[in-house]
Amino acid sequence: MYYREYLPPPNLAAYVKCFWVLESGPDYQAGPTEQVLPDGCMEMVFHYGEAFHQYQSRKLQRQPHSLLYGQITRFIELVPATQVAMIAVRFHPWGLYPFLGLSPQEFTNQCIDLHDLFGQDSRDLEDQILSATSDAQRLQHLQHFLQQQLFRYQHIDPLIGQIGNTLIAQGGKLEINEMLQAFTISPRHFQRKFLRVTGLQSKMLSRIIRFQHSLQLAEAPSVNNLTELAYQSGYFDQAHFIRDFKAFTGYTPKAYFKKDHQFSDYFVSG
Repeated sequence: MYYREYLPPPNLAAYVKCFWVLESGPDYQAGPTEQVLPDGCMEMVFHYGEAFHQYQSRKLQRQPHSLLYGQITRFIELVPATQVAMIAVRFHPWGLYPFLGLSPQEFTNQCIDLHDLFGQDSRDLEDQILSATSDAQRLQHLQHFLQQQLFRYQHIDPLIGQIGNTLIAQGGKLEINEMLQAFTISPRHFQRKFLRVTGLQSKMLSRIIRFQHSLQLAEAPSVNNLTELAYQSGYFDQAHFIRDFKAFTGYTPKAYFKKDHQFSDYFVSG
């Protein structure tokens, strides 16, 4: 598999974390299923190869060629195509809202056909991506589409981005109510706004960021066992660490790290 990331241009950097491309190589063999794990980001995905299949309500369904993942609070099971070729926009947790005109909480834990949200504009974009012959061309089409959509709706409150960035920088360990004391906004009003913009309660986003932080730390030379990993990731105790891990992956940490994660390892959020 060939995975590539591209930084957004300056006028999209406040909303877009990165663009990424994933393509299968000549020796690629698709596994029976692959996991996508919660990372606090929403993604706009375009298959210019074969579309994947996805389990939804225990039924296997073919994904559309252009789709949007809302926030997810549990793992997604995918059946990859035999020929993988896809490009995607990974938004900051607060970054999708300005492009939509509605709250992403409307489709948490859902995969949405992009045509249902953007109509003919997304059909035109899909055609452009399918006919493009390079990453550069596909990125140009995606960036132009996002820049056009951005002008239609409102910008986000800078406070949401500021607190979200601090939350990420601290690995999910942030007492938000304490931080809000420096601003003229009540915790209740902030939480309503945070949910509307990010699609998640701040507590859930904190849990997801801390979980993702643990996946990053698992590769650190200073971590020798799961107890150290739980402590360095900011969990209160081992039981708390195991509960969150099972909620997000379906496995205990010990069982998870014994498995091969060819697909999901590309998307550990840094």
